[in-house]
Formats: sequence, structure tokens, C-alpha cells
Amino acid sequence: MTAVSDDFVRHFREAAPYVHALRGKTVVIGISSALLQGDTLTALAADIGLLAGFGVRLVLVHGSRNQITEQTEAAGAVPQYHRNRRIIDAETLQRTKQVCGILRADLEAALSLGLTGMPERGQRLRIVGGNFVTARPFGVLDGVDMGYTGRVRKIDSQALQDCLDSGALVLLSP
Repeated sequence: MTAVSDDFVRHFREAAPYVHALRGKTVVIGISSALLQGDTLTALAADIGLLAGFGVRLVLVHGSRNQITEQTEAAGAVPQYHRNRRIIDAETLQRTKQVCGILRADLEAALSLGLTGMPERGQRLRIVGGNFVTARPFGVLDGVDMGYTGRVRKIDSQALQDCLDSGALVLLSP
């Protein structure tokens, strides 16, 4: 055996207990917006596909802060924050929806391509999303109108569970 093969076997043996422990378990992965582009996204999607192939039930929650900031600045506006939360006015809300749609499409495409390198190439990774999260607006904080910025009010955990039970990966966008 070559050194590369020895390393691979050693790493695989070290990972095997974790694969066994996580099979059938639900794992929520938060993905920073900084990871959602280029080669980083491609490598991340391949790793996520591998986890799914090992039988890990996955919920992915991705960020969008960097891309929203880029689009806001490109529009000639300055992002506004209060208590480290973005203040979302009507124009920022439109940019946010556009950015989140693009990120979601890019992530779904990368996840689909990530399966081509897997041993079980014939299997499809089903990706689902939906209105699993209900939010409520912050309103006015310290005299500052937060606009459309809010927090989670409720999560439809049964719907999420149903999707995971059907073998799908759940993708939650901001």
C-alpha cells in the first residue's frame, strides 16, 4: 500500500464510529454566508452529500449577510444596524429576497452536483424547503424602528420531521 492509501484507511477508520453514531440522527448545520460561493461551496456541498449518503438526516440553515451587504452597497445604500441586527426597510427586503433566492438556487445546484462523486451516484438527494418558520417583527427597539427585522415565533417541527422521515434534506433559507 502507498502512503496515500494508508492515510485514507486510517482516516476512514477514525471516522467510522462517528458515521455509525450519526446514522439516522438529525443534524442541523448552520452555514455562514461567506462559505456560499466558488470552490468552498462545491467542497461543502460534497461533504454534505457524503453525510446524507451515510444516512444522516440533515437540516441546513444558511446565512445571507455578506451577500445582502454587497447588494445594498452596490445599490448605493449603507447597511443600517441596531444591536448587531440589520434594519430591514422595504428596499432592503426586496434585495434580501433576491439574494436568498439566488443563494438557495446555488446551494441546491451545488448539492445536486456534489452527489456525482459519490459511490451511489444513481441516488438523488431530495432537497425540500417551505414555510417551516414563522417570524414576528421586533417593532421598535430603543426608539429605532427595526422595519421587517424579526425573530422566530414558531417552528413547524412536525412538518420538518415529516420531510426528514421521507428521506429529504431540509434547506431553510433566511
